[in-house]
Amino acid sequence: MIKRTFKLINKLFQRKIFRFATVGLIGFVVDYLTLQFFYLIIGFPIMLSRTLSFLFAVLSNWLLNRKWTFSSHKEANLKKQYSKFLMASAVAAIPNLVIFKILIMWLPQGQLSILLALVAGILVGFVVNFLLSLKWVFV
Repeated sequence: MIKRTFKLINKLFQRKIFRFATVGLIGFVVDYLTLQFFYLIIGFPIMLSRTLSFLFAVLSNWLLNRKWTFSSHKEANLKKQYSKFLMASAVAAIPNLVIFKILIMWLPQGQLSILLALVAGILVGFVVNFLLSLKWVFV
């Protein structure tokens, strides 16, 4: 039973979408922690903090996706590939940030609201980002 479970998990992680989602979870942690750092510790406005945290998450996601999810495309020009990933992430950021802003305005103020808005925005952008990464960035 345990051996079959590990085989299934291994099989799932061989699929790009699951690897992409795993990298996305790591990017979420980077996003959330840097958002909290800029907003709560530095005292930047919420949308500036969110934009900066998004950029940190994009960089970490590109590095991890390049190394693990799309490792067969490591030979590509670094600048060109990162530029494409940044552009794809920017396209995905539009609905991500819009949903975040709407929910921040709509939900009661507090850390749970920030977390919910962040998760909702990320989920909206996930599909766009994966498809662009699969079909354009890492080809």
